[in-house]
Amino acid sequence: MDIRNCSECGRVFVDRGNELCPRCVEEEDRQFEVVRRYVEAHANASVDEVSEETKVPKERIVRFLRLGRLVQGSVSGFELRCDVCGSVIETGRVCRKCKEGFDRVAQDLTRKPLEPEKRGFERMHTYDSIKKGQK
Repeated sequence: MDIRNCSECGRVFVDRGNELCPRCVEEEDRQFEVVRRYVEAHANASVDEVSEETKVPKERIVRFLRLGRLVQGSVSGFELRCDVCGSVIETGRVCRKCKEGFDRVAQDLTRKPLEPEKRGFERMHTYDSIKKGQK
């Protein structure tokens, strides 16, 4: 059980895989509902307009897009870009092409067993060290 500080308010809380404490998660969920309702009622509203009308910070709306809670097409005037190649994406942090590349590399690494280095003269075993000490 890890303890950490909330990235939003600084409170100490038990980490359950979220960077926000339970109170801030609750507030974020409330803000998300306000934004979601506004976006549904005002199709193609810009991020700035949504932020101004809902009083939810622009950074929080971008976070909703990055986390996949909102889709790029639901808000206009803002392009979400892949962190790796810079191409326009609908949600998340990386595009499908870059994600597939990461997945391929990860699969290759897990398929090939790592070969131990063959430098026997540099290895030291407990038994060998005890035996040397007896001489």
